[in-house]
Amino acid sequence: MKRILLFVFILVLIISMFTGCSLVLHEIKKNLNSEMETKTLSVKDLSLEYNSSWAFDEPEGNKRINKDRKARLMVSFKESQIYYNSYSFAYSVYNELTDKGEYSDFTSLEPFDINGNEWYKIACSYLYEGENYRYEQYYFSKGYEFYIVTYMVPVPDIDTYENEYKDIIKSIKMDNLQQVEGAEIAKSKLVGEWDWDDAGYAVINEDDTYYIYKDSSKGSDNVIHGTYECSNKVATNAAGYEEGITLIITLVSAVADGEVRDIEPGAKVQYVFISQDEEGKIYEGKNFNSDRIFEAIKVK
Repeated sequence: MKRILLFVFILVLIISMFTGCSLVLHEIKKNLNSEMETKTLSVKDLSLEYNSSWAFDEPEGNKRINKDRKARLMVSFKESQIYYNSYSFAYSVYNELTDKGEYSDFTSLEPFDINGNEWYKIACSYLYEGENYRYEQYYFSKGYEFYIVTYMVPVPDIDTYENEYKDIIKSIKMDNLQQVEGAEIAKSKLVGEWDWDDAGYAVINEDDTYYIYKDSSKGSDNVIHGTYECSNKVATNAAGYEEGITLIITLVSAVADGEVRDIEPGAKVQYVFISQDEEGKIYEGKNFNSDRIFEAIKVK
């Protein structure tokens, strides 16, 4: 291997006499990179790849890789008692950062596809130990489990590490099998018509839409409509139960007493349902937005 590299070096050196020394540096760098060992960093269901020129570190329970003690990329995993989708989670963190004086020049919160998963990304400037850094964060939620990928680099060195950093981000993969299976289990139990006592009469459809009427007459003069997502997991401490179903509805339209009502775009309501019988037809429901508890009986 050493003889081969020496031969390549001599050959490139001869060529550079005619084309300029910059070619030598480029070709040597290319050959060195081809020898780099690819490593995998894993955090819970997330994995990413990086080459051995980045050094692994594990500060304060997080996992991080560093390059030349300048560029840093860290993966954080958190669990919550509150169910958030990726956007809601990212928005809550975004608000926290914008309130801190050391962060500035924010870009807007925007969706970012990484290998079929919709992450949300922000970028800003960050003053750290008297030096200006480029600071980027990517957010992804699995309901009660949250992932944050953070990248920091001194402003003068942005271009130096840009390509390697982008390759690492592109390599991020998420194992969603358990989450998908959990959603399918929950959906199989939820789809149908439900008497929610004085909380309304719910029709939950297979196509991820729902209608909640005032009562079983299903009159169109008192109804809310929208889309939903669900999970067979609940946050035990928040719900007070070991097992259950989480239902998150997004409000699209609302009619009360025959009048169309204004609703906040993207407004959501979170419910948790706990089975009260072996057949799965009677549940105790809880509206997390209002803390209201009601009985839910499956009609059909």
